Amino acid sequence: MTTVAATRKTNVLATVVVPYLSRREHLDKSLPAWLSQTRKPEIVVVDFSRELFLPEEVRVVPCSGMWNINRARNVGARTASGELLIFACADTLPNPDFVETISNSWDQADAWVCETVARSIPHDPSVDGFVVVKRWANSRIRGFSEGMMENPHGWGYDAADYLARLRKMLSSCGGVVF
Repeated sequence: MTTVAATRKTNVLATVVVPYLSRREHLDKSLPAWLSQTRKPEIVVVDFSRELFLPEEVRVVPCSGMWNINRARNVGARTASGELLIFACADTLPNPDFVETISNSWDQADAWVCETVARSIPHDPSVDGFVVVKRWANSRIRGFSEGMMENPHGWGYDAADYLARLRKMLSSCGGVVF
């Protein structure tokens, strides 16, 4: 794998996937941060509430059934146009150049995982609650484990499971996780 400078410009499209159930106040804070990025991503909100009306630059994908954050992530990934998938929580507040920085680092890694996703450390909305992965890598591991969220003991381990499967797959084919 070739490492390139972080300032390299790329035309890769990034898609932000945001699962949503009922905390509109979180979405009202995070969407402006995603919409004002220096590099505009596609934004997909997977809506379990079925009552969400958002600006036209945000695509709302309805999802039915019992709330399952992993199903929402997988539905969002399947409907995304981007080659770079950013799985974010409704309360994630990215820096204004987050998408540009990640996009410019396209060749440096196949996945970027926020430490707070994998560990129990204090919540920081500017860096918390996101996994960034190339579409091919997410497809290869078949996305997030939806069955894990149907078991009450699976909550909290969904990102750790995803990360473990992702690392295993990437290590077998020479990929890199940051």
